[in-house]
Amino acid sequence: MTDKPYKTWIELMNRKLTLREKIYYPICRFFNKLRYLYKDIYWFAQHHTRGYSDSDIWNVGDFLGEHILKCLKAYRSCGINGIPCIIDDNGEQFTYDTWLAMVDRIIDGWEFILNADDIITWEFEENKLVDVKYHRCAMRYGIDVSKPVEYKECYKLYPLAEADAMLFVKYLHVLWD
Repeated sequence: MTDKPYKTWIELMNRKLTLREKIYYPICRFFNKLRYLYKDIYWFAQHHTRGYSDSDIWNVGDFLGEHILKCLKAYRSCGINGIPCIIDDNGEQFTYDTWLAMVDRIIDGWEFILNADDIITWEFEENKLVDVKYHRCAMRYGIDVSKPVEYKECYKLYPLAEADAMLFVKYLHVLWD
């Protein structure tokens, strides 16, 4: 391809492409995509017939989590959901505002957990910073979204988000419209 060796991937990706490479790579990608076109058609048919495809099973946790999160957001925004006839932890029956706040906590927990791979590294790296401005739920858990924070801070907040997401299981039987 080129005569110059590159020390890092960043140097390689930031370099300017030659005319030959500008023509060659798109053609290769096109024929590579054609080679796997039958799988895309097969997965599309599976989505149509059974609602999920074999490609979704590869990462079933994210697949289910994204669908649950979409349903919870739709449930929250419809505005006609009823109040469950259950007693909260303080011994009082839920009010409409209390119930909506509980649904918001569940949504925030699911959002944080589904986006945790973007903001948390499982190897502790003390000096790494992470940008969390796109997480609405980050503010609920005490993260200042105006500046990047350390991974360590986000890692400490994961159990709080997990507890909020588990409220979904606790109140599953009363999530109806």
